[in-house]
Amino acid sequence: MKLFLVFLLFSFNIILANDKPEELFYKAGEHFSQGEFRQAATVYEQLLSDGYNSKSLYFNLGNCYFRLGNFGYAVLYYEKALKIDPNDREVIHNLKLTNAQLADKIQAVPEFFVYKIWNNTAELTSSYSWYWLFILFLTIMLIAIVMFKYSKMISVKKILFPVIPALATLTILSLSLSFYKSGLENATNQAVITANSVRVMNAANQEATPLFTIHEGVKVSILNYDAGSVQVLLPDGRSGWVAEKSITII
Repeated sequence: MKLFLVFLLFSFNIILANDKPEELFYKAGEHFSQGEFRQAATVYEQLLSDGYNSKSLYFNLGNCYFRLGNFGYAVLYYEKALKIDPNDREVIHNLKLTNAQLADKIQAVPEFFVYKIWNNTAELTSSYSWYWLFILFLTIMLIAIVMFKYSKMISVKKILFPVIPALATLTILSLSLSFYKSGLENATNQAVITANSVRVMNAANQEATPLFTIHEGVKVSILNYDAGSVQVLLPDGRSGWVAEKSITII
């Protein structure tokens, strides 16, 4: 399968106060095109440390780590890019390609169909867009209510009578989806295993016994913290404790 690559000198989410970010993007792209993936990753990491972030920056950094065979960090940065734009086909493609290279082939627990529909709907756009849809539906609903109340035409009232409840439903749904998607976008309980391998323990104390071993690139949910250890939940429903330094927050 082909790995999509994007080399962007500018990003919508990066404000260029001077020429330095532009020069660094160009420099990183030059390194990548010459097969110098480590040097390209270093330059992109420098941009991150300088406070810049964007979908394209995370995407290109993920490409660098993919080429370096560091699939844990490749997954991490593709996931960060999808957090900004969950519908980007190129990022989704590269993430699937990377997941196919992982040592652990973990099958996720099937989602309850109602939750799956709700989650897929929320992922259609950003929380900001859902909020503006809420404003739009609310405005149209209020106009419809005023027309229904003051119109003297029976035909208009007959049309608006079922329309107003429908608009009210869309208004509530769009507001709910805006809050829900905002929670997903700002969530800090999702992480990726970035250590080469890590033993999952049954507790956070020194008397803990190992349950199983997982490898880089596995996406986990964080359940709890305790003295340098993190309790994580795997996609297949298994859970346990790992060293906090073995994961990186998305």
